[in-house]
This record gives sequence, structure tokens and C-alpha cells, in this order.
Amino acid sequence: MAEVAAPEPALITVPPLDVSDSLVRELVGALSSHPRVAAWLATDDLICNFAAVVENISTGQAPMPHLQVWRPQRDFPVLEDDSSVIVDTRGYSHYADVSAAVDSINATNGAQRYATLKPRPRRAGLPAIVRCRARTCQRAAADDGDRRRGGTGAGRRALEVR
Repeated sequence: MAEVAAPEPALITVPPLDVSDSLVRELVGALSSHPRVAAWLATDDLICNFAAVVENISTGQAPMPHLQVWRPQRDFPVLEDDSSVIVDTRGYSHYADVSAAVDSINATNGAQRYATLKPRPRRAGLPAIVRCRARTCQRAAADDGDRRRGGTGAGRRALEVR
């Protein structure tokens, strides 16, 4: 199998983590006009959010607590009888829109954007990673308070995933 060359990062100045959202929106927004991608880009702390998702996936944890805008709009259906509950496979269609959003991003161009932004947490050093985790936990705590008031409680689950 032939080796694929790593994408070259764009020669731009990446701003400090605390003010990087506008650049991320510009770079990633140019990759896709899909509504789910646009919804994610409308959130805050994009690099921290992306880092939390990658960390969860790398440790075998579900990243969905960090991807609420990517959740299907309907509940996943199940089939129940007196003794069991099983997945209703028709529910997989709920993810067609999520699949289309991911598919709307050209992999080569996405890898180039990632190569451009990837050095940011490394250059910023350990304090930037600690700030990312603190932000993620603060959002999770806020979500937990929302759950107590009748919300989804996704934030509480995000803390449990860590």
C-alpha cells in the first residue's frame, strides 16, 4: 500500500486558543455548507470541543455529550415485549442526516484544516489543555443544572465519560 503524504498546514497565524473560534469557523465553514456543520460552528470553544470528542473516541467513550447539535432530532425507537427491549433497526435512518454532514466534508481538505489547527494546543502547552478540560466541565455542569430543571442532562453524562 502506498504511503499518503501528510497534508501541509496553511501558512497562517493561528490565534490564541481563547480567541480561535472565528478562525475555526472560517476554515471549517469553507469545507461544508451542511446545516449540521453550521450548527456546530455556531457553538463556542470549537477547538476544545473537538479535542474532547477526539479524546473520548480515543479512549472508547461516546463523544455525544460534546456533540449535542449532531444528535438526531427524534428518539431512537426500540421494540418491546414482556421480556425484552431490542433496537428497532428502522431507527438507524435517524442518522442519515449526520452521515450526510460528515460526508459533506472533503477528507483531503479537512485533513489540511486539521493540520493547520492541530499545533495550536501543542504550542499553547499544558495550560491550554487544562483550560479546554475546564471549559468542557463547566459546560457539562451547566447542562446538569438544566437537566434538574427538565433538560436532557447531557452535561452530567459528559462528566461521567471523562
